[in-house]
Amino acid sequence: MNRTLKGVTLRQCDCRRSEGKVLVSVTLANDSDRPLFVIPRVRRIQMDPDTGTLHLFFSGTGERPPVSGRFRTEFSSPRTTPLPERSEKTLTATLPEVMTQMFIREDGSYGFRPLDLREARDVVVEVAVDDKPFYPSPARKDRARQAAAWGTKLTARTAMETGETAKCPPEPGKL
Repeated sequence: MNRTLKGVTLRQCDCRRSEGKVLVSVTLANDSDRPLFVIPRVRRIQMDPDTGTLHLFFSGTGERPPVSGRFRTEFSSPRTTPLPERSEKTLTATLPEVMTQMFIREDGSYGFRPLDLREARDVVVEVAVDDKPFYPSPARKDRARQAAAWGTKLTARTAMETGETAKCPPEPGKL
């Protein structure tokens, strides 16, 4: 269900490198008369080395790896934190510049490869916000899909080097 929440804005997004780390801060403003809820940590990281775009998801958005052979997929429900009425909240993340990414090969085996965030020139941040915390429905089996559908997605783009913010256009049907 796609809904638009009135009164919430992504005010600032900043991403810079410092001492071997990538420092991210995202400031949200709730101008409404009711508390809202956000996912306060990065749940997924995606790097496009061809364009130099790093995608960080403070949301349940993401794809589950295929289940094959001896591999199991586990899912942790996203924890949410309140964004009180008439307030601002800054979400932060500190990531190493070089990470190790697990991937599944075409033959079903898995491998590891470096994920070099130093290649990032632009950063796209997605933050999920809703008027209620995330509670998975026990009647529906796929919690990952429930998490992906939870909340309104706010998106911003910023340059890694300068921290200069330019908001991305919102998705159709969303804030």
